[in-house]
Amino acid sequence: MDKHIILNHASNERKVRLKDLLKKHELLVKFYSDHCGYCNEMQNDWNNAVHELEEKNPKKLIILEIEAEQMNNFEDDGILKSKVIGYPNIMFVKRNGSNIRQVPFNRERTAKQFVDFTLEHLREKLERMKNKLNNTANSKKRKMKVTKKKPRKKKPAKKKPAKKKPAKKNTTKKKAAKKKPTKKKKKVTFNI
Repeated sequence: MDKHIILNHASNERKVRLKDLLKKHELLVKFYSDHCGYCNEMQNDWNNAVHELEEKNPKKLIILEIEAEQMNNFEDDGILKSKVIGYPNIMFVKRNGSNIRQVPFNRERTAKQFVDFTLEHLREKLERMKNKLNNTANSKKRKMKVTKKKPRKKKPAKKKPAKKKPAKKNTTKKKAAKKKPTKKKKKVTFNI
């Protein structure tokens, strides 16, 4: 697949589908008009940025340029074309699961800014993929790691209510033996 696709008057016959491009790639998209002064003014910076990005050769990036008169040759089900309200309109487009996410370019139109913008969004995806791989690897390590189980603390046993002992038969003899004899006090009287 081409890494740089230009839909202009020279490529009248070519049709491009957004969903096909996003299956394996992310896009830097430029909507422009040949009659737009701003588009013509930034064209040298754009070309320098495209050349620099091609040298860096990001594998997951396609640069797509669509001239206003060729919008019919770009099939996107209205996802991107509906966002174009003026020219130039530059955006980074990526798939986020089943959704398509577009990030508008809102910076100074210089080669450095075009390159930085693109690489930042490519790195974002690479970092997400790297984190996902690390998380997967860490969870596998946790599963494989053998850990010693700490012995559980024994809970104190619940005290069972004491069983009542059968009452002993009291005999009067025992009671009498247990009683101490008491001394009787004598009355003493004095006569004077």
